[in-house]
Amino acid sequence: MLSFCTLLLLFVACKKPVIQPVPNHPEPGSSHYVRFTIDQLPGEETILAGLKASVLITNNQGQAVLDTVLALLHDGHYVSDSFQLPAGNYKLSKFLVLGANNATRFATPITNSAKAPLVQKPLHIPFSVLKTNITSLSLEVLRLSTGDRPQDYGYPAGSFETGDPVVNIKTIYIQPLIKIGDVIYDSIPVSFTLTSWDANGQMTVKTITLQPGKTQLELSTAMTKNQFKVMKWGTTDELTVLQNELQDGAVYSLGGSKAAKRLLSEISSREVGGVFKAESKKQYEYATDNKLLRIVHQQKRADNSIYTAMIENFVYTGNQVTTIRKYGEDNNLLATTAFIYGNNGKLSTIRHNESGIQTDGAVEYHSVPGGTGISGDHGIHVKYTYTDRYYTMDYNKHFIGGNMIEDAAITSHHSSELGIYRYDFKINPYIHLKVPDLFLTHSSKHNKIYQQKTFYAHYPLVEPYSFEYVYDSDDYPTQLLTKYRNYGSVAHQYSIKTVYTYHT
Repeated sequence: MLSFCTLLLLFVACKKPVIQPVPNHPEPGSSHYVRFTIDQLPGEETILAGLKASVLITNNQGQAVLDTVLALLHDGHYVSDSFQLPAGNYKLSKFLVLGANNATRFATPITNSAKAPLVQKPLHIPFSVLKTNITSLSLEVLRLSTGDRPQDYGYPAGSFETGDPVVNIKTIYIQPLIKIGDVIYDSIPVSFTLTSWDANGQMTVKTITLQPGKTQLELSTAMTKNQFKVMKWGTTDELTVLQNELQDGAVYSLGGSKAAKRLLSEISSREVGGVFKAESKKQYEYATDNKLLRIVHQQKRADNSIYTAMIENFVYTGNQVTTIRKYGEDNNLLATTAFIYGNNGKLSTIRHNESGIQTDGAVEYHSVPGGTGISGDHGIHVKYTYTDRYYTMDYNKHFIGGNMIEDAAITSHHSSELGIYRYDFKINPYIHLKVPDLFLTHSSKHNKIYQQKTFYAHYPLVEPYSFEYVYDSDDYPTQLLTKYRNYGSVAHQYSIKTVYTYHT
């Protein structure tokens, strides 16, 4: 059996000794095994095959212990062949990823080199080999670009060859903007097709789903042109960018548009003995310019006769609702709500009068860093004062991606109601009505699928706890089943089914 010293001399004497790799996944309890892993290869959208890793391992005195080439396979991430080393302390002093013709494609830079700041763990990386463990070292590599030299990565000049020039990569961003009616949806998943042509006219097509917000893409400058295509809700938009037009870091916004569907009616039914019985109906009426004129609320009496319980009339200045008047069954005025807008076009004041009691709301908007789209993250604060109460109320709403994800209503005498919400990516038909109300309840672009409420000093008898939708082919809801439970016992109480119809 060779002693450790003899083994060390053999490693130093041979420039590239041939070693026998051991299985890529050694049995648990095996000793002296080492392997390297790479989570991702920068700029690669597909899995590469036929890769190898050129590695140099040194001891604490800087002497070469092992200089060899290992196969790199992909198993969720890139994993090298495992090999054996005597237990001890070592340093990884070279790591290159080789492709076809042994050309270097990727490299881990060495500390103090020009490329070293681009990774978290540059070489030389110390590691220990234990007798009872498999040592697995996770590494970062950088893609070699045209003109890169070995010394840029801290390696001696001429220490590796790049073979064929490595293609430059430009990073761009795709921002889908889908316009439905007057509402721009900028934080939704969309279908995206990238079509690229090389110098020989060969076409490559890739279709993926872009996640909400901006998506980063890395494109090869070897392609003579790229075509971007976004598809959503029956709309399509395309953009072709030539090679010399491709700008690193550019944001390309594209997306189709179509008219919004208008609500015609909604009928709400309560479940009684397993059967849903209609209780109320809302009928939506529009002017010739598609502005909402009135909502007629109908209900059923105990004898099942239908009557008009309330009518809401909307008054506009330009395209903005400035007054809503609610009339009762006998055409008596129930409430008037006035809306005042600032020079920026945003709502600034709400004045609601009901039965002689005045409620005023002072509205403020503020931006929040980190928005995913052009609407950004933002908040709304409303300060409410009352003519019949000694206290005031502050109501704060936090929006991300066009949806209210949190709200908090807190009175000056410390009563509070806090909410957390989640949404799908379908179309909320109320956002297209473009009508405000006292509490700005229809401000979200999508449909609520979850809520969690916390109350202090006042508590509801029941609360909704489940929202189940049925959608049409355009992602508008045609039915919503809302389930309610007792707030204290959380026992199910009843279900309400709402059926929506739209103008064709």
